[in-house]
Amino acid sequence: MGSVLKIAAIVSVLWVGFELHTNGVDGAFGGIFASANSSEPEDTRSISQRAGNSASQAHQQADERRQRMLGE
Repeated sequence: MGSVLKIAAIVSVLWVGFELHTNGVDGAFGGIFASANSSEPEDTRSISQRAGNSASQAHQQADERRQRMLGE
């Protein structure tokens, strides 16, 4: 019985961790932990999504810079 509880606890901790990582603190669990009193809108994207968008923008800027340097 003790091992079943340990496995359930491990699975629960992993689930909470993945939920927080993929959705961010404000978006996790349907936004239950989102701060309701903030006056300005916050970025609800996860860290992974923000990093992906930042990398895409950097690639796009590098391509535009390369095109300007080549004169095309």
